[in-house]
Amino acid sequence: MLAIFFYHIAVVITMAAAVPIRRDPNTFCWQKTDTVFVFGDSYSAVGGEKGSSSTWSLFESDDAVSNNPIILHETTASGPNWSEYITGCYEGRPQDCSIHLFNLAYNGATVNSQLVKPWRPIVADFIQQVKLWKDHVASSVQSSNAVSFIWFGINDVSKSIDNDDIEDLFTKDIGDYFAQMEALYQSNIRRFVMINVPPVDRTPKFAPDKDVLIDRISKYNTMLHDNAEDFRKRHTDIVIVEIDAHQLFSNYLSNPQQIRVQDTTNYYEKEGTDSKLPIQQ
Repeated sequence: MLAIFFYHIAVVITMAAAVPIRRDPNTFCWQKTDTVFVFGDSYSAVGGEKGSSSTWSLFESDDAVSNNPIILHETTASGPNWSEYITGCYEGRPQDCSIHLFNLAYNGATVNSQLVKPWRPIVADFIQQVKLWKDHVASSVQSSNAVSFIWFGINDVSKSIDNDDIEDLFTKDIGDYFAQMEALYQSNIRRFVMINVPPVDRTPKFAPDKDVLIDRISKYNTMLHDNAEDFRKRHTDIVIVEIDAHQLFSNYLSNPQQIRVQDTTNYYEKEGTDSKLPIQQ
């Protein structure tokens, strides 16, 4: 079902780039975009030949950027994800696609692994992803119309359920989030798309903690937006498009017939197993 959501969120993203949901007056034209940089977790990550099933590149060789084909359908959607839909870059070398897709996202990532630990120590958090981008990608990719996409918060919220001082945690976490936004800005990125936290409280995995998660997701998303507003005020030469994934996912989960899905409450295995995805029922 994620593949379906990713398709629809891709449609919203490309439409919002032309007529953003929340935007500054100096909007950008999506049709002129030549390069997309992605930072995030499993909702964004793609696999690469010089990476793993969890991330596009491990940056262990000299050609880890220049000769690293994206592997077809190596995503958590067991099909294309949103970053592939918006760029049309489903497989092959990123620079051979009409819109180049350099995807730094890593399955299980959080903003700062020192604050919220990921599922494995090897996972590159937002801080590390930006460092890898600066060290390996930014120095070797020429682009005049790049857009940086950032989608974090899902793991930061869901993995901190047992934390009692959530106000302090989220303040630090989102502070680190925008420190990375600042690092991207200082590296001449001027166009950003931010995606907020979807209603993971409605997934089978987190349903037992839904009462806690509903409040915390709302708090995180509000703080994310408020900090985006402050970032805009500090940098009047940027464009930030905010995509409300929470509203989008909530709508489809409440009205699944719109996307031809019958079951939005149970867990399904990947395609190719005995269980069927909702779209196949």
